[in-house]
Amino acid sequence: MTMAEESLAKVSEHGGTIDVFASSSNFENAQRMAKALASSSMVPEAYRGNLPNVLIAIELASRIGAMGYTISKVGRADRFDYPSSTVYYGPGASGVGTRLARQLSVDAQQAPGLLKDELLVVVGPKTIGGS
Repeated sequence: MTMAEESLAKVSEHGGTIDVFASSSNFENAQRMAKALASSSMVPEAYRGNLPNVLIAIELASRIGAMGYTISKVGRADRFDYPSSTVYYGPGASGVGTRLARQLSVDAQQAPGLLKDELLVVVGPKTIGGS
């Protein structure tokens, strides 16, 4: 993933999941969803017409959802110099932020500007899971 493809996701506890790569049927369904999303003017610009980015977003959302979190917002990062994927947490969310970071095998740190108990996942050039 290039720096221009970095994205963020605000997450909270709870959630559901789809496993994009569990079967060819799931992958085909994810591709159909990605095609629909990529053609929408309502998705962030980095995802429009870009099926690979949409599939990555679906897979990451699925992995985060499988861990019991809900994705509340997906968008383009405010800057593109993040060295790696990171979970940022607001005041009072250190425990859950650190746990999510450990589950995703990424760093965690408190971020100014996040609300109490809010989490933010930045997907950088070094992606989740070390790939």
